[in-house]
Amino acid sequence: MKLSIRLQILLMLMVATPVYAAIQFDSTSSQPPSDVRQQLLSSYGKLPLSFEANTGQSDPAVQFLSRGAGYILYLTHTDAILTLTKASEAPKDPREKVTNKTETATLKMRLIGAAPHPKITGEERLPGKVNYLIGQDPARWTKGVTTYEKVHYENVYPGIDLVYYGNQRQLEYDFVVAPGADPKKIGLRFEGSDKLQINSEGDLILKVGSEEVRLHRPLVYQEKSGVREVIPARYVQKGKNRIGFQVAAYDQSKALIIDPILSYSTFLGGSGRNQGNGIAVDASGYVYLTGTSESNDFRTTPGAYDRTFNGGCCDAFVSKLDPTGSTVLYSTYLGGNESDGATGIAVDAAGNAYVTGWTRSANFPTTPGAFSNSTVVGSIKPFVTKLNAAGSDLLYSTFLARNSTNGSAHGIAIDASGNAYIVGETPSFDFPTTPGAFNTTAKGDFVTKLNSTGSALLYSTFLGVYCNISGIAVDGGGNAYLTGYTGHADFPTTPGAYQTSYQGGFYDVFVTKLNASGSSLLYSTFLGGSGNDFGTAIAVDASGQVYITGQTSSVGFPTTPGAYQTTFQGGSTNNDAAPDGFVAKINVNGSSLVYSTFLGGKDPEVATAIAVNSSGEAYVTGYTGSADFPTTPGALDTTINGVYDIFLTKLNAAGSALLYATFLGGSGSEDASFAIAINASEQIYLSGITGSTDFPTTPGAFDTVNGHNDGFFSVLNLGLTDVFNRPNGTQLGVNWNEYQPDFEIFNQQLRNVTAGNESATYKRAFGPDQSVSVDCKVMAPGNSCGVMARLTDGNNFYRARIDVGQGNVALYKTVNGVTNSLGAATRPLQIDTYYHLRLVVEGAVLSVFLNHESNPLISVTDGSLRTGDLTGIRSFSTSPGAVWFDNFDVVTPYSDPFSRANSSNLGLDWNEYLSGLEIFSNQLRNTNAGNKAAVFNQILGPDQDITVQCKVTAPDTACGLMARWSDAGNFYRLRLDAGLQNIALFKTVNGVTTRIGVASQPLQLNTYYRLRLVVQGTGLAVFFQDESAPLFTAVDASLPKGDFSGIRASASGPATTWFDNFTARRVEAPFTPVSTSVPGR
Repeated sequence: MKLSIRLQILLMLMVATPVYAAIQFDSTSSQPPSDVRQQLLSSYGKLPLSFEANTGQSDPAVQFLSRGAGYILYLTHTDAILTLTKASEAPKDPREKVTNKTETATLKMRLIGAAPHPKITGEERLPGKVNYLIGQDPARWTKGVTTYEKVHYENVYPGIDLVYYGNQRQLEYDFVVAPGADPKKIGLRFEGSDKLQINSEGDLILKVGSEEVRLHRPLVYQEKSGVREVIPARYVQKGKNRIGFQVAAYDQSKALIIDPILSYSTFLGGSGRNQGNGIAVDASGYVYLTGTSESNDFRTTPGAYDRTFNGGCCDAFVSKLDPTGSTVLYSTYLGGNESDGATGIAVDAAGNAYVTGWTRSANFPTTPGAFSNSTVVGSIKPFVTKLNAAGSDLLYSTFLARNSTNGSAHGIAIDASGNAYIVGETPSFDFPTTPGAFNTTAKGDFVTKLNSTGSALLYSTFLGVYCNISGIAVDGGGNAYLTGYTGHADFPTTPGAYQTSYQGGFYDVFVTKLNASGSSLLYSTFLGGSGNDFGTAIAVDASGQVYITGQTSSVGFPTTPGAYQTTFQGGSTNNDAAPDGFVAKINVNGSSLVYSTFLGGKDPEVATAIAVNSSGEAYVTGYTGSADFPTTPGALDTTINGVYDIFLTKLNAAGSALLYATFLGGSGSEDASFAIAINASEQIYLSGITGSTDFPTTPGAFDTVNGHNDGFFSVLNLGLTDVFNRPNGTQLGVNWNEYQPDFEIFNQQLRNVTAGNESATYKRAFGPDQSVSVDCKVMAPGNSCGVMARLTDGNNFYRARIDVGQGNVALYKTVNGVTNSLGAATRPLQIDTYYHLRLVVEGAVLSVFLNHESNPLISVTDGSLRTGDLTGIRSFSTSPGAVWFDNFDVVTPYSDPFSRANSSNLGLDWNEYLSGLEIFSNQLRNTNAGNKAAVFNQILGPDQDITVQCKVTAPDTACGLMARWSDAGNFYRLRLDAGLQNIALFKTVNGVTTRIGVASQPLQLNTYYRLRLVVQGTGLAVFFQDESAPLFTAVDASLPKGDFSGIRASASGPATTWFDNFTARRVEAPFTPVSTSVPGR
């Protein structure tokens, strides 16, 4: 018998940032595309729970613990202790500091008459680790604490086990009652409850302080021949705070499941304030967060948010999430016994995190040999910490000041060599500067460059008196770009800069470029009008042009002709009651504006963060109180929801138009975004703060915010998909170029508005290997609809078409304006019926699928068009409204052409677990003899389609692929062996390798061959070269899991195995082997 009590606890990522905490994103970094298949808004809140073994981080009586937003669960031998914490009320202004006031209540559930010392074990180990890096003594740090999905108590009563676990953002525990055991022996006593009663619905109500906890009436059932049979059951009150269970007659030879649900509503959302002050995203899509936590119950997840609050007002935290947002790979406090906070984060190619901030703790953790590891009690010091990729150790940690010097760091950036650039402020004249630095005498804000080991200052300089540096970015040459605001007319500027004189008001924006040695200003300029102007964030593109955002109260703030908004939109400027945001782009020498525009409506706007893509398009976020803040047709939300809403805008490269603009928020008084990062797939990462109970969330993610100051972390996807969910009558817009503009949105679908040919091209350049799909239908014979792939222009593309009148699905190519058929398949097709059409183009192989079928309807080989990057939709109609589209989607593979020449290892996208691989001449090769293997970092899920080109240059040497890789002992492997003259498929399960398929193949040395392995469900298929049919197939159920893929080689000597053009993607449609054997092989 099984009894499950479920605590419904919302798991909301507790991140928020202060108004001027800026995020910089290195737009020059290589960012691979992502295959997130959600609608426009998705969330990183789908984080399962975990249990952490107590290795000294809690009271010795505690065996395991689990943390979450608003609760901590402690498990002892006989008790489950639930600490619930309610946050302080949020301020009315997002910029106002939240006081650290919390209301805490504790509810203890004790097993009555249970075994006093049952055997307790963690089960189903999770990938993440928890680290406690508190204080300066490494001997007292707790590192690598293991987390588990379940905690199992054996024989708490005779024949009855107890299992705690987490599921769907809920804490659960099950009593597992063996056949013949007596569930009446189970007794629970609740301590900490003022009142216990069972209401008319059979729910158990526990009064805890000013709140109540509810255990819903238990659902009891047995499984018989696959059918659930419900058994009547109820709670029985056995005393003032004691309950048991009464179950009607049941089959005692079978399991019985008693499933009451425990829920509470008013303690949701966490306790103290948690501010996420920095975001970084690496090239593989992993997300790094840092900030400040005032909560002693800072949320724990697999991997885990698991530390004890260490004193003062707050501790810093650092967390790393995987690209799917489903797992926290690590999360750690960072601090000492006083107050500590983190303000910025950067990440290098190896996944090491660089964190900066401030500390009052004299025992803040530092490392031997660091620049400064001593301080004076009571002083505030800036710090820089480099955390390893596993989050388990400090590679270095240092103060940036010595002795009694005070200061705080505001932001951080790094260069390719791992040097860190930090900006901040100090009131101390003795803040360390370096000989020859630009300014060694003033006090105020500082810029410091720290070497890669954290042991020395490469330079350190003041910038100016009475200024505040809010943002920093660094280019490939090590030059630092700074923005902020100053109230001093003597702020240093350079001859020929755009504005060399102070413009008025209390503050002007400044933009400064500091050379790589920190010795001189390459340019420095004011940017402002007669009112108050603040620079909040800065980004730099590959050419050295800079993008600045902030807020202005100046009617005469400089704008450029043709810019998006050249007129101040706000209200009164006398008291900054209604400032506008602004976005400005400055040329490479700081002498002129490329563009400058206001961004706002009639009420206040504050632009807080900016990022720029490789096309020079700027993404700006912040918050607004303007109902008339500009939005674009079809955006996620075109109406303001509360007093303040978040905004997100995408500005074109000329600064003349909004490509996208949306509100994001609920009906509360304060929704604000403070941080932004982007990747090449136009996934936009936002974090901030919300006080709205109806803040928009995705199904299965967050339910409510409960009216407190809670953080959010959201992802908006402006690329890859289109569900046509914009207002009726709007054209495609946003992500499309209509070169025959005859479409409109209607009822969240797309339809033609005139007769004839209609075509539209998706704006994203996906590369030549594409999988493009759409749902489409026609309303009368003589009409057709379809998709285009590998499109270069209107005269060169492939097209898959559905034609109801002809009763077929056809594939065409158009080359230099001439169209030819590549194949067709007859199908009975109906009018007014949606069909799912998918065209896959890989190399020279083209495949057309209909209605998610396993095998292609058409499969051909054609090499006419090999380079087109675009996709689109196309139709022919005889009358308006005759052709309809829905759910357009594009899937492209992750890829690596190994073009990072002269690298000493695999680089950004790989982990080598069998070392000895290097990049050479834009290929990958082995450096010594033996087995070589590397795992691609991207999480694909278990259904995978991977390819590589590989060759061997000597006998007794093999190369190939790995799929569904979980760890070094569990994966599928496809191997090409020129010595054995075959291609073979193997499985490795728990370290034991077995061959499951083989095909003879004439193979030559020093010749590249293309291998492809498709794994979906229990089906595996091996493809060779550009053949459309598999070389052989197999069915195997040994490895149902494994999210990763990779490459593997067995080398007889150096440079005997070579790889090129690796690709990996998830399988979108069911895959069924077309054969199970290969005759004669």
